[in-house]
Amino acid sequence: WKNMNAFQRKVFVARNPGPAAVFFDAVIQAFIRIILKYDQSAISESQNGLFGRCSAYYAVVEAQGRGTLHCHMLVWIEGNPSPQELRDRMREDPAFQGRMFEWLESIIQCELPSTSEVVLEIDGPLKPPERIMSIDPRLHKEPHVHTMSEEEFENAMRATVEELVIQSNWHAHKETCWKYLKPGEPRNDNTCRMRITGEVNPLTHLDPDTESIILRRLHPRINNYNQLVMFLMRCNMDIKYVGSGEAAKALVYYVTDYITKAPLATHVGLSAVEYAIKKNNEKFPIPTTVETVNKSLFTKTVMALMSKQELSHQQVMSYLIGGGDFYSSHTFKPFRWGDIDRFIDRQEKENSTAEPDDSDDENEEINEQEEVTLIVSDNYVGISSHSLDYPFRSADPEFESLSLWEHEEWVTKVSTASEEKRLERAELAEVRRVSDEHSRNQHASRGRQAELRGQMNANHPQSQTHVARFRRTPLVNVVLGETIARPDRGSKEREKWARAMLIFFKPWRSIKDLLNQGETWSDAFERTQFSTYAQQVMRNMSVENECKDARDAHDSLRRAGKARSML
Repeated sequence: WKNMNAFQRKVFVARNPGPAAVFFDAVIQAFIRIILKYDQSAISESQNGLFGRCSAYYAVVEAQGRGTLHCHMLVWIEGNPSPQELRDRMREDPAFQGRMFEWLESIIQCELPSTSEVVLEIDGPLKPPERIMSIDPRLHKEPHVHTMSEEEFENAMRATVEELVIQSNWHAHKETCWKYLKPGEPRNDNTCRMRITGEVNPLTHLDPDTESIILRRLHPRINNYNQLVMFLMRCNMDIKYVGSGEAAKALVYYVTDYITKAPLATHVGLSAVEYAIKKNNEKFPIPTTVETVNKSLFTKTVMALMSKQELSHQQVMSYLIGGGDFYSSHTFKPFRWGDIDRFIDRQEKENSTAEPDDSDDENEEINEQEEVTLIVSDNYVGISSHSLDYPFRSADPEFESLSLWEHEEWVTKVSTASEEKRLERAELAEVRRVSDEHSRNQHASRGRQAELRGQMNANHPQSQTHVARFRRTPLVNVVLGETIARPDRGSKEREKWARAMLIFFKPWRSIKDLLNQGETWSDAFERTQFSTYAQQVMRNMSVENECKDARDAHDSLRRAGKARSML
């Protein structure tokens, strides 16, 4: 491998995508296990990693133009304050501010290890020094701490990191820096999408206007990195801290928007759909049954969209024998709230037009045409419907007190037969554990203690065949459907927002539990006392909107050359 030139190595990787995908997965798993020190099996006992105690992470895998894999990762550190809390605390406590700056400078470097003073550019962007040795420094044999003294290892490590940073993290503008610019827009430092502007800062400080953290940057062309990660991973990297102020909010949205971006550009998808419709019309010039035309159109549309997707060999092999297209500490659950939205909408219309009566419609049966979701897993195929499973949930207090949001996080529906088998395995494991203390560790994993479960309402169509059960750990809801309104966009939008928040976070079985006759959703929201957890989630939803606004404002300032670097 060392004797190959760069082109030969590229050819070798292209011809062997399987080993490349396996190696990439091994590297990412090692990063999570060794650098982050995240242990999902014993999260309460996780150790402090390089950046602190990691409470969560999410990474998405992508392929570069050459097909090689890389990932973008978000890391959550336990105890880290929100941007606003951090801003307030640094303003009020200079000692805390100093410790915060010291910690940031210890984990994020923006200059070469040998640099101690600001490096200025005089005649244009600085260029990296020519490499003395012909061998790529990423192929050098790394120093080992057990073969030399501590001082010798420290010096060798610094020299190694310096070579790696020059090779991998010295930024030089290329065409890709400006590939999203509109015709006529200037191509310079301010419009570089990598945001390497040539700016330098001798000291870490707070911006007096925005109170954003401006990190020390002694070199104008070195991209942010961490010395230990660079030494161990031996590849180009970028590291940013979501700090304080408006710049931090903008950074939150930049990162989350990028890491969750759609794999297919909108204009490409629309052109594929247009092509499919055109071809379908050509196929059926004479009258044909609607069902035949629709099936053909659906098939052509799917095939047209799939033909526009680009996957490298390594991405395909990553699905088959590697780690897939993402790494996550938590499990996510699609929360399609459209059917609940329509269910409440129907009840709202009925409630506003019907004459008052004393009938109890709590157990009123729901329209049989309600949409359901097909669930397919390794050993189970079933259906799920938010507008059935939640209103007709168990009447046990533990289930009764759950909001829709909490119900989606914590409760799963399982067949009665599979639940009985699971309980039998759990009881057998418990008998073995008690009778043979020596084999506790050997048998404890063969069955689980019974989680809380409850019988669903008799009007639920699956009440005789299924039971509801609490999960051991909650899932993370991913809201799909119509965009949730914003409370800061006028009274009409606030009314829609209040309606969504009540549906999500106030326990209910029918609209009468949410809204009184003749009452507005905003008034109902104001009189409702939400749990601390519900208030936290609502605040996070508002922060997302604030981050989007900050991103838009920062982008405008950056294009005008007036924005500061975001760490």
